[in-house]
Amino acid sequence: MDIKSIKTGDIFHYTSYTAHDDKTHHHKCRVLFVGSESLFYDTWWEGINKWTFVPVRKRLAYYRFPLTILHKLSNLAFNGFEPIDEKSTDKLFLNSPEVLLSTTKEMISKNEIDDTSIEVHSDTIAFIPTGPKGGTLKPILLDCKRLTKDKLLNKVLEHQNLDFIQTNNIVLHRVGLDGGVPSYCIKTA
Repeated sequence: MDIKSIKTGDIFHYTSYTAHDDKTHHHKCRVLFVGSESLFYDTWWEGINKWTFVPVRKRLAYYRFPLTILHKLSNLAFNGFEPIDEKSTDKLFLNSPEVLLSTTKEMISKNEIDDTSIEVHSDTIAFIPTGPKGGTLKPILLDCKRLTKDKLLNKVLEHQNLDFIQTNNIVLHRVGLDGGVPSYCIKTA
């Protein structure tokens, strides 16, 4: 499967088995977008005949497959296309980047973050800090006008204690939506 050929609206199917109910489940999914690390998708609910994310709610977390395992999934079959209407596409902020910032704790301590501009496709984002036990805290809205990597890091550090992040890598990645704007958190693993 050529990942570069996958586009928004492509339909794929996969099956999964759950041991607790001894059942095989068949899933119909629709591609939202392909990021640099993951394929983000929506799922069709048979019982109520609707997609999970359309109509768009103000708060949601995207389903995703890591691109590193996508080609290994033998039970994944692409067949079909169903476009996402423009209004839903705009509300889902599908053009917002998957990764806003990628650095390390060492680079932060040495103050080695540059002033590269970041395009978010939204005037505001929601940053979801990680708490001391690994859970999420209340989202913080951040103004994204004229956003640079340095400004973003300073805003994140106002609300995030890096001691709660167990990895040396600090990657601010896309979660979904919160309050109707793109939401991001620091990847904890």
